[in-house]
Amino acid sequence: MADGEIEIEHIATGRKVKLLEFGLSEYADTLDASWNSVDVYGRMDPIMTYQGTKREISVGLKWDGLSAGESEIYQEQITKLMTFQYPTYAEENNALAIQSPPLVRVTFANFIGKDATTGLLCAMKGLAFTPGVGFTPQDSPYVRWGGQNSQGTSIAATNISLKLNLTVLHEESLGWHFRSDFKRYDFGLPAGDIFGPDTVNSDWSVVPETLISKSDTN
Repeated sequence: MADGEIEIEHIATGRKVKLLEFGLSEYADTLDASWNSVDVYGRMDPIMTYQGTKREISVGLKWDGLSAGESEIYQEQITKLMTFQYPTYAEENNALAIQSPPLVRVTFANFIGKDATTGLLCAMKGLAFTPGVGFTPQDSPYVRWGGQNSQGTSIAATNISLKLNLTVLHEESLGWHFRSDFKRYDFGLPAGDIFGPDTVNSDWSVVPETLISKSDTN
């Protein structure tokens, strides 16, 4: 995948959406460590019990100055992406026969991904499609009213904003693992895997078992 693209794969169906040539209006990669806080009589500080670390990613994209043809292309991709918010069903017309949840894999340059070839497993908590946002005369909502389609009047927005909210689902036991053979702690990802805005450094990543020689363990 080339830089400057966001690729989102609907895992259950294998269908993909590629979003191209956008402006990045917002990006936040948030890690939230959860603690249970208990206040105890006679103790100034609470007893803090660690519970887990959650990772949330929000991405804001924007396209400006779109022609009617360009707007139609992007709206088609966004519509397809909206369908990724729904699960798969084992039976037709049976809302109780949910087969797979709407999980996705997301790849975005060096910011989002599992490694160089695999997207990051995420639950997409929602998306917001906003055509022609803005409140000034220079950036107010613009729409073009075109011909008729099967639903009625066709709207092609000259400006499009899209916001994605992702909850990262960890596929590894992330954290610092003690390696008794090396007498040190290594982080729970192999070198080269993407984490945050860069890749994991080989100096603090887990050494794959296949690379451990006998001399290393003696």
